[in-house]
Amino acid sequence: KGSGLFMIGGGVPKNFIQDTVICAELLGKNVDMHKYAIQITVADSRDGACSSSTLKEASSWGKVDITKEQMVFAEATSVLPLIASDAYHKAEWKKRERRKIQSNNNIIELLKIMSTLDKKIENYIFGNMPTSELLDKAYDIKVQNFGKTITYSPKVFIPLTTLCQDACAYCTFVKTPKDGGTYLTFEEVDAIANVGDKSGCFEALFTLGDKPEIKWSFAKKELERLGFSTTFDYLIENAKRMNEKYHLFPHINPGLMSRNEIKEYRQQSPSGGLMLESFSKNLSQKGKAHYGAKTKNINLRLETLENAMSEKYPMTTGLLLGITDTKNEIIQDIYQLIKTCEVNTSIQEVILQNFRAKQNTLMKNHSEIVNDLFMRIIATTRLFLPNHISLQIPPNLASNIELFLKSGINDLGGISPKTIDWVNPDHNWPNLIELKNVIKQTDQNLIPRLPVYPSYINKDWLSPSIYEKVSSVVNENGYPKEHEFTK
Repeated sequence: KGSGLFMIGGGVPKNFIQDTVICAELLGKNVDMHKYAIQITVADSRDGACSSSTLKEASSWGKVDITKEQMVFAEATSVLPLIASDAYHKAEWKKRERRKIQSNNNIIELLKIMSTLDKKIENYIFGNMPTSELLDKAYDIKVQNFGKTITYSPKVFIPLTTLCQDACAYCTFVKTPKDGGTYLTFEEVDAIANVGDKSGCFEALFTLGDKPEIKWSFAKKELERLGFSTTFDYLIENAKRMNEKYHLFPHINPGLMSRNEIKEYRQQSPSGGLMLESFSKNLSQKGKAHYGAKTKNINLRLETLENAMSEKYPMTTGLLLGITDTKNEIIQDIYQLIKTCEVNTSIQEVILQNFRAKQNTLMKNHSEIVNDLFMRIIATTRLFLPNHISLQIPPNLASNIELFLKSGINDLGGISPKTIDWVNPDHNWPNLIELKNVIKQTDQNLIPRLPVYPSYINKDWLSPSIYEKVSSVVNENGYPKEHEFTK
């Protein structure tokens, strides 16, 4: 069965009816695009109005299948009677079984289910259940699915470029050309990779600003000096060199990614990352965290995750907790994150990162999330997150990591024995020997992993060359065969 659209004019009703297939996917329904579509309008695409956007554009968003679509540029009162008369007199409608429209009662039940999850999340995070009891529930689920181990990825941090087209209010990683923003050279990347390789690391974390050449002519000149025209091309070449020269595995964090870009990244890396940060659109308002950051648009970031699922590219995503202002925004962030994870099979890992205020930023005086609330959010997320998805917090950002080891997490993310956290340079990585001992006191073990999780180590999710490289270093459980820092 399929659905079809017959639209007269456009505007908000047009957007609503086209988006029903997208909404269905967010609710966990496996639906196709609208199979048939007709739009009658006098709006020309040059107008730039909502009514003038074509059905081919709708197809690019996954709404309408353009194999059977027709734009009719005409005045509706003149052509609609002709269309209706033709359909009536052909009498095809007499041969069809009468459709049963979903009753209001069914719709109400669906809304109840949606509101029930919202309410459960609210009750767990902000309700009366003691925090210790909530943590016990989450820890039990963690043990059932991940055992009594906590993983981490031994890595080196490679800040390929600190230039970016965005300017987030909390960021110190990004630099303008005036403030020293630039690209690492091949030699500088090699110097970092060589140290990581000799130190027994497995992950080369490529972190960089999102396509800075879109904003900065300086970035274009820097790329030309390096022999490239785009940041994408330069990143691909660095990932190739990483695979050819070192045991390290590139983990790609370039910002927004198209399907074609992901096709190329997948050939050179086992996994990528893109934080959703928050679903709140309030953050794009003046004075808020994402004002002036076009790529932080939540729809664009969700589209990247959808692209990754289409191309079978394992992804890390997550939230930046503490940058929103209201209780409802927290509830909706967790709710929307869980619903996204339920339908997107590329998500291997979720990071719950607590915001830490930094000097010399617009948010230097912004409050940080308190430990008790943070623990309750972590535990609640574990309760509703699909069981196979790993749950991580960054250990260097926690005021006391011991408080969180039995909160429902099973991973501590990338930890580097040799490079700083370039995104949060004021917060040092924990000493791995000390961390191992602290975790052991909770009756758990710290073990290393690759940037790709064991359940994604197969030929469906990894390119042939990456699968071969990964298979050569892991044991039968999908974890590295040996490691220096946890012996």
